[in-house]
Amino acid sequence: MAVYHFSEGAFDLPSGWLDQSVHMLVRGDGPPASGPTLVINREPLAAPFAEQVAANVSGMRRTLPGFKLIEEKRIVVGTLPAISVELSWKKDSAAVTQKVIFVAYASVMLHITLSGGLGSWETARAELERVVASIRFRSPESVA
Repeated sequence: MAVYHFSEGAFDLPSGWLDQSVHMLVRGDGPPASGPTLVINREPLAAPFAEQVAANVSGMRRTLPGFKLIEEKRIVVGTLPAISVELSWKKDSAAVTQKVIFVAYASVMLHITLSGGLGSWETARAELERVVASIRFRSPESVA
């Protein structure tokens, strides 16, 4: 049995469970649901990292109306390999711009996704870049 940690505490988790938790942060200095959102989610790393990222991007291309890939590049987050993908798509005829940073963390692939709100995408993207630059990963053994 493993100990599962979350921001507010921890609990014993029977074997066989997978962490697919989601953290969602919303910029709270405007009207509700108007600011950018930062979402971190996880999925098991079940294929070579670049292949799994490509499969995720392919899935976005198939399911997001008006999908456009703006930029894709390999980066490093902390000391870990990552791939940054900036994209746009349409929701109810409005353009949505997102930046997804995929990070290979032990046997998990993290998705760090910033979605633009009603304000400036450039400001939101600059904030995300500051957040990502400040990430300090714990050793995988300390979170297992």
